[in-house]
Amino acid sequence: MYCCQESNVYIKNIHDEVDDGALHARFVEFGNITSVKVMRDNKGINRGFGFVCYSTPEEAKSAVNSMRDNPMFFLDPKGKSILNCFNKKTVTCLL
Repeated sequence: MYCCQESNVYIKNIHDEVDDGALHARFVEFGNITSVKVMRDNKGINRGFGFVCYSTPEEAKSAVNSMRDNPMFFLDPKGKSILNCFNKKTVTCLL
């Protein structure tokens, strides 16, 4: 699926346990998401960054403005504890 550059949000410092579904769930409040991808190496290990693509540039800007420099939290995959989404820093979202 095509995603224009202005609608694609780059997210870095993602925690190892965050997958595509968790990233989608956290960013869907900002608009209609057309694709989500946490980048993985050839062994399937999370590379610490990903992309969320929105239908419009305005939705992407809303996500960036709302999430920039804010911590994100998720339930771990087993639902037992809360993970800070980021290994080193708070969220960095770029268009």
